[in-house]
Amino acid sequence: MACCFKSGGNDEPITEEMIGKSPNNEKLLKYLYNPEKFDIDMLEAPCEEPCCCLLSGCPFTCLCAQMKIRYDTLNHIYPGSHWTKYKCCQGYFAPFCCYQPGNCGEQSCPACCLCLEVWCCAGPAASVTRAMMMDKYRLGLDQGDRRLIQFNNCLQGLLVLTKCINLFAGNDRTRDCERALQCIANVYYFTIQGCMLAQVHREIKKRGSTEAPEYQRMDDRE
Repeated sequence: MACCFKSGGNDEPITEEMIGKSPNNEKLLKYLYNPEKFDIDMLEAPCEEPCCCLLSGCPFTCLCAQMKIRYDTLNHIYPGSHWTKYKCCQGYFAPFCCYQPGNCGEQSCPACCLCLEVWCCAGPAASVTRAMMMDKYRLGLDQGDRRLIQFNNCLQGLLVLTKCINLFAGNDRTRDCERALQCIANVYYFTIQGCMLAQVHREIKKRGSTEAPEYQRMDDRE
């Protein structure tokens, strides 16, 4: 876990070796040499977009905030499309079993499908919304953002390991450890989710007034 915060500032360039060559990391490589960056990084989000960060990171309001920001992102990239461009996780994850993006009832009831997506898969849903903006504007990877996300993944993995240990060899100490780690992981996750969605919200505000007309003309030509 300590490797997530190894020495080096946020301006340290990310290399292919840092990302790794495993199949799970192939999608990250396409962002490596993108020239643009988000207007704010995730550490700046609480100060720059406090309301959005709070609403997106609060367990009682994050579902509605996630839905609103995904809807805003879709209509920023495809102006006037409303729900027509929505599909489960926007096709960022490969189909498997009953999960078939575009054939999960999105056309008949897109809002309900999005509600289920952000309720059942909150982390991937937030990441997909962020990835949509990164793909649209060729936004690159930020070292600080990457470390925050990595640390969250490490915490979640450690929590799963602790649950497994407690399941097969549990005692009072392991159960207390699991409860404490569960609390820490939950607080950290919701904080990161709030920062991530506030970052996307800020990017939409920054680019909305200048970019949307051009995209509308592109859609008309299509």
